[in-house]
This record gives sequence, C-alpha cells and structure tokens, in this order.
Amino acid sequence: MDLKKGLRDESYSAYMLYMDGLVGEDLTTAINEGSELGVAQQRQLVGRAEYVFESAEDIKALEAQADFETKAVIIAGGSRVLALACAFQGFESGHEWCNRKATWLNGSTPLNHVANHGDVEPVLIRLIQSAEGYVL
Repeated sequence: MDLKKGLRDESYSAYMLYMDGLVGEDLTTAINEGSELGVAQQRQLVGRAEYVFESAEDIKALEAQADFETKAVIIAGGSRVLALACAFQGFESGHEWCNRKATWLNGSTPLNHVANHGDVEPVLIRLIQSAEGYVL
C-alpha cells in the first residue's frame, strides 16, 4: 500500500518521522518503496522487533514464525502500523491504539493481528479511514 498517495501531506511527513525513529532512514525507504529486503536489512528489522511489538504475546507470536524473512516482513508491517498510528494520534495515543483490543479484529489488537497473520493492509486501511475520514 502506497501511503504517500493515500495520506495528506502533513500526515505523511509525521508518519515518515516516526518510521525513521522506529527502523532508521535506510529501512524506512526500502519498506515504503516495497523493495525486497536484503539479509542485512532483515537482520536490522528483526533486531528492532521489541521497539515495534511491545507485548509479550506479540513477541511470542512473532517468534513462532517459521523463517527469518517472514519475521522481517511482519516487523516491517508492524512498524508501518505503529508509525502511522503515532502520526495520526501522537506517540502515547498511537501506541495505545495499536495495543488495544478491537472488536473488528475479533478481540485481537492491531499489532497482535499483524504479528500472528502478517496481514497489514486491513489494519492500515482501518487506521486511515478512522483518522482521515476517507472511505476507501
């Protein structure tokens, strides 16, 4: 999902600042461009897992993933969700939104959903719809 096309300019700028803080500028660029991540980039992302997934349940779900590349992709997706939530709602509220159980996710939290399923797009769409009033 190309967030630059879907977000207002000020929202995208705030999102980029949070992404850079979570994973670093080089990884932010690769993730946002949809580039295939190299082994070194995957290692960097896996090393940042605890900055993105704060709950023990999320970390456990992430560790259950079979391979290193899948973990890196999930962490990349989770970082996009967290950075976007923080861009829209501020740091504290963004973290709270990502870790609050949601009925639309059958009682899971947005980050737990990403950690367990790797499915980022519905979470990003829901976040954009609720924050910017878009109907996608």
